[in-house]
Amino acid sequence: PDSMHAWLELPAHWRSASFIQAAEAQGIGLAGAELFAAGHFPAPQAVRLSISHPLDNITLDRALAVLARLLDGDAATRQLL
Repeated sequence: PDSMHAWLELPAHWRSASFIQAAEAQGIGLAGAELFAAGHFPAPQAVRLSISHPLDNITLDRALAVLARLLDGDAATRQLL
């Protein structure tokens, strides 16, 4: 609970690059797991949430709500993002 970062494993219908692109279109920056993978091991389809320095709790809450909507969106919604 006191960590400055969290990993968000993505559902099977998302690939990290697509999720990152969709989040960036909504003004949210994320880092894909491939940036943190060591050696020749495949990176999971996940993103790293950096929650250490939000402007305020309202901004953090709004960003997390956007990510939740992206996660819950259907294929048609993802195509529009």
